[in-house]
Amino acid sequence: MLETLLLLTVYAAVPAAILLFLVRHKIDGAMRSVGAFILFVSICTVIAAHDPSDVWLLGLGAIVSVALAAYGYSEFGKFWRRTKEDQTYLQQERDHVKIDRNHLQEEHDYLLGERGQLQDDRNFLRTERQHLQKQRNHLEAERDTLQIDRDRLKQDIDQATLELQGKSDQLDFTLKELTHRSRNLLTIVLAIVRKVSTEEEYDSLSPRIRALAVTHDVLIERNWQGGYLPDIVKAQNDNFGYPIQVAPTKAPKVLLNPTAMQMFGLAIHELASNNIRHNGGSQPRLHWRVVNDRLKVMWYERLVNPDQAGAEKFGFGHYVLNTIMPQHFGGSSRFITTRNARAWFLDVPLQTTKFDGGPQGKDSLRFAA
Repeated sequence: MLETLLLLTVYAAVPAAILLFLVRHKIDGAMRSVGAFILFVSICTVIAAHDPSDVWLLGLGAIVSVALAAYGYSEFGKFWRRTKEDQTYLQQERDHVKIDRNHLQEEHDYLLGERGQLQDDRNFLRTERQHLQKQRNHLEAERDTLQIDRDRLKQDIDQATLELQGKSDQLDFTLKELTHRSRNLLTIVLAIVRKVSTEEEYDSLSPRIRALAVTHDVLIERNWQGGYLPDIVKAQNDNFGYPIQVAPTKAPKVLLNPTAMQMFGLAIHELASNNIRHNGGSQPRLHWRVVNDRLKVMWYERLVNPDQAGAEKFGFGHYVLNTIMPQHFGGSSRFITTRNARAWFLDVPLQTTKFDGGPQGKDSLRFAA
């Protein structure tokens, strides 16, 4: 019996040690069941090999074997339940992974779509860049062409400026020469008139020629750019001592053309000289205004001797005032004489008297006190 116990101890020592090691280190239940099964087999083998007649030993082996089998079944049940739980958990995790995989697949497909869109945008931007580069090259070529044209135009302008300056200088010289010769011509005309006319005829013509010369001087001072009625009145007053007064009312400052300047100069001379000869040099007044693009002029003088009303003669001055002036400007004129006053009215289109090369529109009608 002692030998049997020793054999049992020896054959069961190694499996028992393995089983204790698995339990001590909390190894998985399946492995512990395997260890218990090996120990059970070892005990049964020892008992069967020694002596089947030892009933108590067989009973002890059976009890130990049953206990070990129950322990192994318990551990295996635990292992099976944990396995089921792990399978359930793994199935859930697999489902989650599958869902995540689907999400990732959707994200992947979306990113592929975005990648394709970005690629299209990249291709579009590359095409636009090439197009803009072509436009830039075209604009740079246009800029170079415009720069060349600008330089050429600048040269042409400089050349034209030099030519115009030369022509302007030549024109100024010609104008000065013409002015000088015109003055000489008027002097020659006066000399001829003195030689071929009587004293009475000379006294009648020479003031009129000098009146034209005075207006001519005003035009020369303004470089033949026209003039204003007050300029003519002032020139006539300064040269002949006429007592003409410009009306103090606000009147438009109309820029007259050179022809109108000479015509108005002669008309004012005729009116002023007639005032001195027939009305004792009373102070006449000159009024004018613009109404509906028409220039309306009025010469007004009070009669010193009312008995002289209607006694004036209709000579050259009357012909200038009532025939030449209205016909030249396309308007009308008339004399009105009362017992105490005499007035001359002129109504002509403004366009026929304005200076075309001067200011137009509002600039031609500047008001002065």
